This record gives sequence, structure tokens and C-alpha cells, in this order.
Amino acid sequence: MVAQAENGTQSGPGVEMPKESGTQIQDGLVIVSSSYTAVDEMRGFETGEATIVLRSDSPVAVTLADAGAFFTDQDREINRRTTVVDGRAELKFAVTERNGRVGVSISTDETLYGHTIRKGGSTDFVPGGPSPEDTWLAGATVFSLFAMALPGAFYANRKLRGKEHDQH
Repeated sequence: MVAQAENGTQSGPGVEMPKESGTQIQDGLVIVSSSYTAVDEMRGFETGEATIVLRSDSPVAVTLADAGAFFTDQDREINRRTTVVDGRAELKFAVTERNGRVGVSISTDETLYGHTIRKGGSTDFVPGGPSPEDTWLAGATVFSLFAMALPGAFYANRKLRGKEHDQH
């Protein structure tokens, strides 16, 4: 019974469940998850909505700011929002996308943290510049071609000649 309570497998009143993991911003404040949904396109930049789930052990004032707005080549006010996070909070925030990513700064009295969100499920394989996924995909493709082509060519050569090569 004690082992079950320590592993968080027992349920009911008085049992403390394990906390969600995530990226720690400061002591007691964690980014649990984040996502981005594109909404509109303006002059080569997409705008959309970021959803950031934060968890705090105690009340903390958090200010979010749109980092992507710095790269629009336009002088304008940067979108920002301040809220108090106590426990788990899901925050939706308007952001500007640049090269498949959006950035949000998260600031408190103790820290200023930059958080990058990549669009879900997409890579820059065709549009834009190379991404780490593009490099991995190209390397895997070349390796696969050589891994199949070289043994296949050697086998075909031996079959076409119909004999073993002398090793003399």
C-alpha cells in the first residue's frame, strides 16, 4: 500500500498525484505545453494564436509578449498581456509567425524567458530555409539509397556474370 501511494497509482481523497512535467521558467513556474494555430497572413507574415499552458505552485504575475512581431519590418506596438497564474492556467495569446516558428517572451519579477513554438506537424522541406528536420531527412534518404543500391548492384553483377570472381 505504501509503494502504491509513492508511485501515485492509488486514487481517492488525500492522495497527491504527480505533477505534470514541463519546462521550468523559474522555481514553481513551469510551461506544461504550447501550441500555435495560424489565422491570417499579412505581408509575408502569418498571425495566429498561441496556446500556452502554465503551472504555478503559488500565485505569480506573468507577462507574455509576441517576440515574432519584432521581425515584421513594421513599427508597431508589440502585443503583450499580463495575468496572474495560480495553479494550472491555459493562456491564449495573439502572435506573429516567422519561418514556421512563433516566439513568446514570458516574464516575471524574477526572470525573462524566451519560448519558441514550432507549427505542429510541418517542416520547411519545400518552402523556406533548411530546418533540422530537412537535414535529417536528406541524410536518411542518401543513406537509404546507398544502403540498398550498393549491395543490390554487387548482387546483380554476380548474377549477370554467372560466376564467382577470382580473388587472385
